[in-house]
Order: sequence, then structure tokens, then C-alpha cells
Amino acid sequence: MALTFAERVLARAAGKQRVVPGEIVVVHPAHVLSHDNTAAIIGKITDELDRYGVVSPDLHVVVLDHVAPAASEKTATNHRKVRAYAERFGLRHFFDVGEGICHQVVVENGLALPGTIVVGSDSHTCSYGAMGCFSTGIDRTEAAALLLTGRTWLRVPHTVKVVLTGELPAGVGAKDLVLSLIGQLGADGASYQAVEFHGPGVATLDLEQRLTVSNMGVEMGAKIAVFPVDELTRAARSEHSLEIGSMMTLDRLESIGRSALPAGLPDALAGIGSRPLRCRATIGGHIAVGRPIGDLRPLLQLLETTVETRYLKSRSGRRKAVSVGRKLPIGRLHSDDGLRPDELIVRVIIPTETWNHAVFIKEPPLVFTALARIEKGLLAEWRMAFRDESGPVRRNRDLEVDMAGRPLPVDSRSIGILEQTLDRMTEKWTDREDRRAVVRRLAVGFLTDCGTATW
Repeated sequence: MALTFAERVLARAAGKQRVVPGEIVVVHPAHVLSHDNTAAIIGKITDELDRYGVVSPDLHVVVLDHVAPAASEKTATNHRKVRAYAERFGLRHFFDVGEGICHQVVVENGLALPGTIVVGSDSHTCSYGAMGCFSTGIDRTEAAALLLTGRTWLRVPHTVKVVLTGELPAGVGAKDLVLSLIGQLGADGASYQAVEFHGPGVATLDLEQRLTVSNMGVEMGAKIAVFPVDELTRAARSEHSLEIGSMMTLDRLESIGRSALPAGLPDALAGIGSRPLRCRATIGGHIAVGRPIGDLRPLLQLLETTVETRYLKSRSGRRKAVSVGRKLPIGRLHSDDGLRPDELIVRVIIPTETWNHAVFIKEPPLVFTALARIEKGLLAEWRMAFRDESGPVRRNRDLEVDMAGRPLPVDSRSIGILEQTLDRMTEKWTDREDRRAVVRRLAVGFLTDCGTATW
């Protein structure tokens, strides 16, 4: 008889061929998460920590996020204790105030990988089921024991299979989906059970939506709420972390090095291991991270794409789960859910298959950006846009068409055409000759750089 996801993962973790629902197993989780409650957890084992220390500096993930910044002297004192603890025992995964909300931080830093077990002293640790991870909440006493021993016990849960069909209509979000499910099952309808999501509807949900659904698993009493790992399990890669944005296979996850996947992945998770990695690289590093929306508009117009939200703040400093990683059309950048444009911290990834040379420069009050595709010594395609303070984005498509196909390095005639067009585009800046000169300098400089680039 085939094993469920929970049975496969727990059997492997316990070193057994198979386990059955209700059986007690002892496991060694890959990580244990805590947040501001870390001070209370380590306070339970002060003497033991002095004598034995933490079992592994890689085990404990600490994210200070629940009261950030500290709202009282007591909280500030607790934060100070946690920082001292992290430094004393050399914790490898300590995230101080301002790094983000704990559950997004765990996922984005590659600490919740498919087939692993992650527990946390927070009831919404079940969120990582979106990554095909067996993740669940534990209490503070269990967490304290884990820090000393590296192991804990779990009861193998029964499984509830949820089959998703169709797709979400416009205006309906993942939060609506999971609230509807909770309404049907009841607040304890999946008590200490593993909820597995299956069916064709799964493929229509991106990782952000799956995180929202899994996050709410505890609200129906579930031990875990897990999605299969498939080609839509999305994560862009930076040097040491998983970031939402492009496709990632299990092979790629294994090579990240943050947390090695255990040998013998369950069949249910290994299906995409042979698929090719398709990842869009970012030109020139993180070309647009943490930029106000106004700054990004020229770049987004050139890309003719959407913007990905990375950390969406509200006044309480907490992020709405439904807003994780949303793709916002350019036309909605000025107003979305009542949030101010400067509250969006974004990352823009430029596809290298289309553009292999890019620049994003801010010389207040000007923002200048340009993209180029260079092929065999030719300026095969290029785009340029700029913005002055709060004015409109300026772009000349006729110029882009005219310059495309010109040999590199560009000659003086091409530069002359560019400068004349820019003069016409900025002719109303009669009292801003210095700004007009900056635009010309940046544009000519970009074309010159294209002429010296080798691709």
C-alpha cells in the first residue's frame, strides 16, 4: 500500500521502512524556528545551556519580528538577551529586527526544503508545506529540549486529501480558497491530521498562493498542510538563498548548500529532479531592490512587465500573507489596497535571454534606465526611458527602432541622432539645462558601454 506524504517523510526520518497513523516516532528536524519568544525558550534551560550548549549552530533559526522594533523596555531587554545568545553559540541563522516576517524569511533563505522536517515555536510554521516540507508548530518546552538534544517525537498523523479543480476567478484569492475550505471542514475538522493538496487546480497556484493556503492549515487544526513539489514550485536564487521569482528543481535545491536534502527522497517529491533548471538571472546584481515605485516606473515600462512585491508592510509592521509576492500590473502601482507606493519593497529580475546589457541610475531628481540586446557586434535591440521628479516617464519608440541594428561601437552620427532626439524630448525643461545635460551624458555613456561590452 502506498504511503502518504507524512508517512514517507516520517518513516525515512525515523529510519524505518514504513510507519502507520498513530505511531510515535523520534526524529531529528533540520531546523527549529523561534522568534521574539526565544528569550522565554532559552530561559527554561539556562543552566543546561551553560553546561552543554546548543546541539548544533545550524539547528536553531531565530527571527526577531513579532515586536519590531521593541515597543517596551521588557521587549528590548529580551531582544538583547536573544542577540547575546545567538552570538555566544554562533547561530548560523539569526535574523535581527528588520529582516522580515519569520515565515517568509525561512522560505526565502532556503531553510524549508522539500522532504525535510522543520518545527517551530509558532503555530503557523505549517506555512512551509507550500515547499513540500513537513513543517509544524511545537510549544516552547519542546523547542527548548530540541536545542539541547536535536531530537523530538511526533505522532504519525492521518491524512486528509483535498482535490483542487479549476482555477480561482478574478477577484478571488488564495485566502478566500482556504477560508472556504475551513468553513467546510470546521475549525477542528483536520485536527492533528496531514492535509495534502492534489488535483489539476494545484498547478494554477503559484508559491505565494500556496504559502497563504498552507499558512492557514493550523486554523483547521491540521498538523501539516502540504503541496506537491512540481515545476511551479518557484524560487529565484541569490548566492545563498531562495527568493521567489523563477523556477527551481530539486537538483538546484540540493546545490544551494544551506540545508542538504536527505538521501532517498520520497517518490512523491523526486519527480522533478531530472527537469532542467530554468532561472532568470539578474544583470548587474540586484538592479532594483528596495526602490520606491516612482523610481521603478521607467524600468518597468521598458520591460513591459509586472512588479513583484517582496515585503509588503502595514502600519503594524506585519505583512499580509495574501500579499506575498503578488505581481502588480504597471497601471496599479500608484494605489493598491490603500498602501503608499513607498511601502512596496520590490525586486525586478531582467531576463537575460532578452536583455544582456542594462543600467539603472538615479541622479536626483532624475531616474535613467536603459536595456540592450547585443548580438554579434550589433545593437540588436535597445530601449531607454527616464523620469524627472514626479513627471511622466519619457520614452521614444521611434528612436529605439531607428537605433536598433546599428553596428557597435556606435558612430558619431548615431550619437548625434540620439542627442537631437533627447533635446526635443526635454525641450520644455527650459530652466533645467543641467538636467538635460545629465540625460544626454547618461544615454551616450550607455551606448558607449554597449560598444565595449562583449556578449
